[in-house]
Amino acid sequence: MSRWTPLAVAMTLLVAIEPAVLARGVRPAPSASGLDRRDLALVVKTLEDDPDLIDEMLSTDTQFKDLATRFVPASRSRLAGGRALVAVGVVCMALGALIGAPLYLSRTDLRKAAIGTMAGAIGGGFLLFVPGVAVMATPSAAEREMRGYWQDNRAAFLRPEAIAGPRLRLAFDRTPPRTLALQVLSLSF
Repeated sequence: MSRWTPLAVAMTLLVAIEPAVLARGVRPAPSASGLDRRDLALVVKTLEDDPDLIDEMLSTDTQFKDLATRFVPASRSRLAGGRALVAVGVVCMALGALIGAPLYLSRTDLRKAAIGTMAGAIGGGFLLFVPGVAVMATPSAAEREMRGYWQDNRAAFLRPEAIAGPRLRLAFDRTPPRTLALQVLSLSF
């Protein structure tokens, strides 16, 4: 093996990895509505509907787009705050258990202190954990407005040329038409 082999391998890896590292700094391409793909994915996930229909309506309806652009940062900040509360609560509970349990099991005069440490840390962590979960689970006012607007105006968003197509069934929550089923009689002898 040549002494230049490690250098050649390192240079090859550096050249191969560089585009991936540079691509991380690039903002994602906007969709037809002007929203980033991640923002559009968040709106689609919240509304639980056809992504193409939502993207189309974001590009044509300015009021819906305003609601969506207010919703995205509100949702992200709500989820980030809830995750932070949950993380701090879990860390407090884990540290309380890790510090208090050995003190409690040590059979010394520190048992009362260990019980207080465990109860305080686990209780304090629980008092942070529960509101964090509640914050993440509770929709914000911007989300409620966007959902309400979508539900009220969803049927009007459909294209006129798709009157008999799948978009009409999506608008009125209808299931696709039933197909013809043929039952065959089978007998065993």
